[in-house]
Amino acid sequence: MTLETLLRRKLIVPSLALVIALASACSSPNRLPDCRSNSEYCETAEEECQPNASLICHENNVYAQDSCENIGNILQSCISSEQCQEGQCLPLERSCIPNYNRICNEGNPTWIDSCGNLGEIISNCTENETCLDGNCVLIEEPCIEEMGRICMDNISYWVNSCGELGEPAEYCTEGCDTGFCHASETRCYEERVWQTEAPHERLTYAEAQEYCHNLSLDGLTAWRIPNISELRMLIQDCSPTITGGSCPVTNDCLSQNECYSSDCQQGCGEDSAYYDPSHGWYIGTGWLGGGFDGRWWTSSSVESEAVGNVYIIAFYNGVIGIENTEDDTQHNIRCIEEEVCE
Repeated sequence: MTLETLLRRKLIVPSLALVIALASACSSPNRLPDCRSNSEYCETAEEECQPNASLICHENNVYAQDSCENIGNILQSCISSEQCQEGQCLPLERSCIPNYNRICNEGNPTWIDSCGNLGEIISNCTENETCLDGNCVLIEEPCIEEMGRICMDNISYWVNSCGELGEPAEYCTEGCDTGFCHASETRCYEERVWQTEAPHERLTYAEAQEYCHNLSLDGLTAWRIPNISELRMLIQDCSPTITGGSCPVTNDCLSQNECYSSDCQQGCGEDSAYYDPSHGWYIGTGWLGGGFDGRWWTSSSVESEAVGNVYIIAFYNGVIGIENTEDDTQHNIRCIEEEVCE
């Protein structure tokens, strides 16, 4: 029988020390004074459970749990790609496969794993390469359009510098050869009648004058050497010396000091792609045949202290030059007719 029971039954009389001991015991966290009738002592009180004291996992679901560890309601059900851990749904850990794929990162091929994390750089692309689909590939030069012609089914087609077939350049009625229609002896271009097939030998200036003077083509007889403005009409794709380009030299501006600028003398440089081996030297106008080295006479005299100089055009690089007519220098000649055409 406990001390408390003896006191309740008054089998012993409490001393002062005993009363103090009982008071101390009643103040403990697990005991509360009981003030029910017929009792002047204390008894043990039941502990009160606090709801939602913590979260727990059960059968891959998140439950609330009170302070007495009683499980409450489901707060969250974890999906198939999640796992309940420490009272919360967390994504399942995946095993990332290294070197799973290649991508371009900062211009270089780089590994990534199956989780998408960056790995090591595979290689460094050079200045002549670019990264494409995780690989270093050579930078392709753009294809230049209308760089040549080929014949197919009696049609002259343009081809670009990459050899790719383009649009029809001309529909031939008299046959097609080496990319060009079999043409008549003359051609109307920029409202002027031109000789289509130039002599295949070079001539001095005096010989060129005589050649044009004696020429008779398609019933036309008023042929002459073209002036600088007329011959510049045949230049294409060389911006300094095309008609209206930055080179000031025209048949109305012939002064060497005032008109013959560096743009005239530099043209488009030595690497200009104006030579078609299958059809001679020319710029852009594929119907022009003949010629030898790409330098052509004009009749425009250079206004300078020197005597006997005329302007010439080098069609292989678009340069406008100066040549003396009184020595034995030989160049190509393409005659022009006085008649205006449409």
